[in-house]
Amino acid sequence: MSDKQFEDMGFKSKEIKGLKKLIANIKDVKSVDGSTTLSLEEFNKFFSTVFPEYKQEGGLSIDNIFLNVDKDCDGSVNVKEVLAWIAIYIKGDEQTKLLNLFDAFDLDENGVLEGDEINKLLDLLKIAIQDSQKDKNEIDAVKEASALLQKLDADKNGAVTKEEWCTVGKQVGLTKALLGAEFLKVMDSYKLPDGKCIIS
Repeated sequence: MSDKQFEDMGFKSKEIKGLKKLIANIKDVKSVDGSTTLSLEEFNKFFSTVFPEYKQEGGLSIDNIFLNVDKDCDGSVNVKEVLAWIAIYIKGDEQTKLLNLFDAFDLDENGVLEGDEINKLLDLLKIAIQDSQKDKNEIDAVKEASALLQKLDADKNGAVTKEEWCTVGKQVGLTKALLGAEFLKVMDSYKLPDGKCIIS
């Protein structure tokens, strides 16, 4: 993935340079590209450096954020996945966030969430509900996640289109449900530093 493609996500070139330099420092390599991967431990270090003010209480745990970022479920995240995920949180209005979230779940890029994509969405909704509502047990979280998923499937055909996702997603507060109210609050006021500031 070229820097131009990162810029299309809304990043400034200084932000891209700074984030890549930070990842290179964590990996102890000279340079990185879109395919460079981070383990969970490396992602934790990256996350804590870029978002030092994030508190896990009331929001997704960093381990669960890692699962959210790991779009292809291979146990590691690459630079492309990390920057796409940061773009979901920081760049754009609610509609843009919803579209970026949809694209993150649409693994086959056919414009419809179905099958395994729906299962991953259901799992992440359950995790997000349990993380944000500590009194919810797993059964209640699954029920709440399933009810939200049924609302998203407006035409009841077992799949969710991008149009259903955006229209119903706004009505039911999907970004808050998936991303966590606490983290969205932090991200709403957060601006990525331009390179030098985030590198110690």
